[in-house]
Amino acid sequence: MPTNYYMPTRIIAGYGALDEIGRVARDLKITNALVVSDPIISAQTFHARALARLTEDGIRSARFDECGIDARCSHIDDQGERIRRDGVDGVISIGGGSVMCTGKGIAIVATNRKPMRECTGVGNFDRKALPMIMVPTTAGSGSEVSQWTIVKDEERHLKLLGGGPLSFPDAAVLDPVTLDTLSIGAAAPPAVDALTHGLEAYLSALASPLTDAVALEAVRLQAGSMRA
Repeated sequence: MPTNYYMPTRIIAGYGALDEIGRVARDLKITNALVVSDPIISAQTFHARALARLTEDGIRSARFDECGIDARCSHIDDQGERIRRDGVDGVISIGGGSVMCTGKGIAIVATNRKPMRECTGVGNFDRKALPMIMVPTTAGSGSEVSQWTIVKDEERHLKLLGGGPLSFPDAAVLDPVTLDTLSIGAAAPPAVDALTHGLEAYLSALASPLTDAVALEAVRLQAGSMRA
């Protein structure tokens, strides 16, 4: 069987990467962005820095910073309506896994014009999501390069999965500055999560020589730096 590997998300990584966010948005033809985060992240200096870079590059931005522990269908549907009403043409998520899942959900429902509940499942929508930039603030979920979003349906008390090739983030901006203020207690769990992702990928029945190389290097880097 031939190997099929598809990972279209552009990755900008390293100290100073966050300063490129305005240029990345312009490359994606974003002129009016919705910046998604949570109350803790939106109060951080690096969040203000990202907003300032967008402004400096001539990109308007609105904010939604009410994400909680889970991405919620109600938040996603409300913000999808807001995007269509206000002419927003891109979504920038700055936060952990739930923030990035919320941003992906918003980008999906904004173009497909139906509630998030109806977009769940594998490829259960026809239109490409709005352009997305993901800025992870933890080091474990991998949501910034994933086509999948996990959302909570509050009415039915269910966790739902949605996504497909039309919902890959367009760019991921990985800047260690977003991790600098984390306590050891907050940094350790996502570090272990990242290590287990490497192990899972290597042991997966879908593994290939290409993915094995990436997975083993991820494990090597994690094992060599996590204790320190």
